[in-house]
Amino acid sequence: MKRREFLGVSAGLAGTLLPVLRANARPCPPPTLSVAGGGSTTTTCPSGSAPAWFEALPDRAWTKIASASGRRLVDVGPQPPLTIEGRTLDSIITSWTGACVDQTRGELLMAANGGHAAYAGNECYILRIRSDTPRWHRLNDPTPASHVIIEPASGPAQYADGRMRSVHNWNRMQFHNGKVWHPSQDAYYSPTHSVAAVWSFNRDSLGDDAAGWPAPWRDDKGPWTSHGLVGIGSASFIGGPSALDRVGNKIWSFPEANGGSFPYWSVDTRTGAIQTFTGTGPNPHFGGQWAIVAHDLRILVVSDQNSSNVFVMDLTNPQAGVTARPTSGGQSGLTWFGGVYHERSKAILTYEVTKLGGGNIRKLKIPTRSDGKYDPAGSFEWSTISPAGGGVVPTVERQDYAGTYSKFNIVEDMGNGQSCLVLVTGIADFTYVYKVPSFGV
Repeated sequence: MKRREFLGVSAGLAGTLLPVLRANARPCPPPTLSVAGGGSTTTTCPSGSAPAWFEALPDRAWTKIASASGRRLVDVGPQPPLTIEGRTLDSIITSWTGACVDQTRGELLMAANGGHAAYAGNECYILRIRSDTPRWHRLNDPTPASHVIIEPASGPAQYADGRMRSVHNWNRMQFHNGKVWHPSQDAYYSPTHSVAAVWSFNRDSLGDDAAGWPAPWRDDKGPWTSHGLVGIGSASFIGGPSALDRVGNKIWSFPEANGGSFPYWSVDTRTGAIQTFTGTGPNPHFGGQWAIVAHDLRILVVSDQNSSNVFVMDLTNPQAGVTARPTSGGQSGLTWFGGVYHERSKAILTYEVTKLGGGNIRKLKIPTRSDGKYDPAGSFEWSTISPAGGGVVPTVERQDYAGTYSKFNIVEDMGNGQSCLVLVTGIADFTYVYKVPSFGV
């Protein structure tokens, strides 16, 4: 594996759900809400409220969205373009970058994509998927070239205005409690550097009226907040994954590779508080891997670069670390892949556009007992899900595309109880969606 492949709500439910925002988008409450007095409850969108284009799409079919001129990602980039050292907007997709999803709004978000020797911009883009007419928007202007810093940082890596520098981010970026979270600055914008520093971007502060976007740049931190250094004491975190536990209001992050003992950390999405732990395992290698939380099963699962194993964390006892579990069905080397959890299927769905032909998706079934709970003695089983005939097959826009990562993601409920997979492989006509059957896959 080349070094660059891994270098290189919470709310009380007292009879009323959280207020829902948006114009020209289909509102849904978060899939899991806290209940007054403890515990949680699941929610769904009103039956039959999915947009017409999604209702008309066959199950298991890929199609393109936001592909018309004016709706594409390339159409909403900064003008004039922010070009430093010859790197342009393409790098927000091609350079070891990911994305995250706001399940309430049904939006895919990418904030500060770029990083090490790539694009310097720290603006945020959103794709309104649960919309009658999906399109890309840019929420804010980036730090201008006059304030961009390339030299190594002595702490959290920021530009002269105090805003976060762009990053590769792999499978790290998460969304929760109104913010995009970066649990680490893996390969931040600089010649070769990284730092384990936590940042958040306040999506809620920019509202839901597209007439106010992009918010103009000011010489201040704007929507960005630095939450400090993780303090794990080494650079071994570079390129590892993160996963969101929305029930516990925690983002869990893992390092790249550390042999038998390794640090991992959590970020509280309510306060930004950071907590570190030490784990053990049979030589895990998490560089470029995916991680997911099965909220209903209360486990976290992360893939391994060195083997076909997965590592499982019990979220009721996270201090115990991760346990290696074998898988069957012949899948290993999941670098570049993105992974999502589909609750109805009790399965992890993974995809990488350059490594899976024909639009096929790989499914990892999580073992469960007869009572529906996770079975730690059961078998994780891989299988291949072929797409419906007659649909499009995803491709990449550029040959320097460095991995799908969490640019493959999921809107868990499109309004009719069905999930939508989303994939972005370029800034022009390269935004795809896939309709997951209501009964699961």
